[in-house]
Amino acid sequence: MCLLCGVCAEAMAFYQWMNLAHAEAPPDRPPLCINMDETALVRHVTGLRGCVAKASQIASVAVDRATLADRRSYMSYLACISDDVTVQDRLPQVILGNQHQLSVALMRSMDLPSNVVVWRQQSAWNSRETMRRWLSLLSKSLGELVKRRYVILLLDVHLSHIDKSIYVHARRCGVRLVYIPAKMTSFLQPSALAPAALGDTEGKRMKEI
Repeated sequence: MCLLCGVCAEAMAFYQWMNLAHAEAPPDRPPLCINMDETALVRHVTGLRGCVAKASQIASVAVDRATLADRRSYMSYLACISDDVTVQDRLPQVILGNQHQLSVALMRSMDLPSNVVVWRQQSAWNSRETMRRWLSLLSKSLGELVKRRYVILLLDVHLSHIDKSIYVHARRCGVRLVYIPAKMTSFLQPSALAPAALGDTEGKRMKEI
């Protein structure tokens, strides 16, 4: 089978799953499609690489300094988008950091938008335990919409997303899971196809944090 045929076959299978999920929605609960995806956030971006800068002979030159640990340190951003723009502001945007990256004092000093959450945990990476916690947060953030809309959550096949406990907890939270086939996220995952879907406002919020 050629590569193109394989891609088309997996895409067709995915849309069949999506059609089934939409067909399962009760008549009085219109489908609400949500996509969550993780991305790594580097803690320190070293500046001036690849740029030509002419320093002032009078003013002192600012030097970009960071330890090797800081330059290698990453946090996770669990981005969440929807096909319904009226719901976007309610969707949780979660940043994961470990206990070395986020001090207790820093956590207490944060002043965040209502839908932006920072979790301090042992690891800065997503896990099945964190995923169950995120599903609970999603359900709480949607509130009464969980009963008024048939929530369909699109996820890739990362190990933290696949487990019986994830499926059971999602059902308990009123969320129907649909998985995007491996190596197909660049073709089928909304957050990969439309990174600007969060909008300028959401992007500015992330930069402020």
